[in-house]
Amino acid sequence: MHTRTLEDLRLIPGYSDITMVTVSGRVPRCRPTFFPWAQTAEWLVFPSLLDLGEFRDITNMAGLIEGFNDNRINGAGRFTVEFSVWDGQRWTTDIGKALITDDLMSLTLGVKGGL
Repeated sequence: MHTRTLEDLRLIPGYSDITMVTVSGRVPRCRPTFFPWAQTAEWLVFPSLLDLGEFRDITNMAGLIEGFNDNRINGAGRFTVEFSVWDGQRWTTDIGKALITDDLMSLTLGVKGGL
């Protein structure tokens, strides 16, 4: 992973978005923009408490309906989810092959936004 300085980021065309927002009146706000963006998270799930299919549906709905960060009311921050489960030997997108041990299941969620 490459770490960039603020000066490096300022040289990227389209890095910043200056938008008028209402706080206590209309004021310009400058925010960084990263398009497209991605994040991977590892989860341990208790399938006896939450069905894996339901968990997948909840995370997908969160990406479509809610999103991350600022300006979500206008559709910013939406994301899609790529779902992978551990089958005992490798990561797979086939949730039916998930290995469940001690009522725990390992999975990763790959989140992509700004698409």
